[in-house]
Amino acid sequence: MDAIGPVGPARALGHGARRELAAALREGRNDGSAVGAFLDAYGSAVYDFVMLMLGPGQLADRVVVDTTVAVACLAGWLKDDDMLTAWVFALARCECRRYPPVVWRERHWEGLRSLAIDGPMGQRDSVPMDVVRMAMLGIAPKDREVLVLSSTYCKLLSSDLAAVFRISGDSAATAVAEAHARFEQALGLCAEEVGYQRDPRNRAPEIGELVGMVLSGIDRRLPADQVFHVVLAPELEGYRRQVISRIHLNKLDGFPLLWNQGRAREHLGAPRHPEEGRPRRMARHARADGRYGTASR
Repeated sequence: MDAIGPVGPARALGHGARRELAAALREGRNDGSAVGAFLDAYGSAVYDFVMLMLGPGQLADRVVVDTTVAVACLAGWLKDDDMLTAWVFALARCECRRYPPVVWRERHWEGLRSLAIDGPMGQRDSVPMDVVRMAMLGIAPKDREVLVLSSTYCKLLSSDLAAVFRISGDSAATAVAEAHARFEQALGLCAEEVGYQRDPRNRAPEIGELVGMVLSGIDRRLPADQVFHVVLAPELEGYRRQVISRIHLNKLDGFPLLWNQGRAREHLGAPRHPEEGRPRRMARHARADGRYGTASR
């Protein structure tokens, strides 16, 4: 039994299907069939992960395109076809870390606070979406990586997470538990700020449900036409070479190594977007009674 939980759709490909897809990617046919099969199997899950790390928009589209370029061009380096899923998300994580992640900022916090202008929100049937979204922004991006990859559409196995983060299976299970706890703490703080109280008669939503709520209302249409064009167009061969030239692989298993550890730590520690205001840090740990909002009595 896996230490993380049931397998998710992104890991649902059987061993034979993964071997077939890996072989098709290695063959590198120019008809786009391998790219299409990859997008069918992983496109939506990779896009969700990228948007939850970087936010929706052109940057997310670009990172998905570059991730697909990397998958299509570097598939020959993967040593174990059964690790295809972990390898794909390791590449997506590597591409995401080239850019500052979305984080809590003062303007976001003021937006959340404005929800409580007319008084406490009181009891509701479900956790308010803005509270969940702010909680997601409120945890450290490295915890968000773990949270997203272990829940929602991705739902990777502990063995996959261990390979992605290059840690042991036990450490992966511990990282998931810690990321879940910090997300609950952020939810408690945001719920307290707006005066939200969970009705104790209602079931507390699962972590995966809450993470999925963050994507609600966002246009999640995969930029498939852009992906096919960049991966297959002869005139973009130079761009594809540029993408793969910045990726360093471990020659033993073909998994990517983080491109610049120092800069990656800077991005994940305190990203800077001066025009958006300084990053907001959680002032204290907040663990809500009753999960995700003080339970009324």
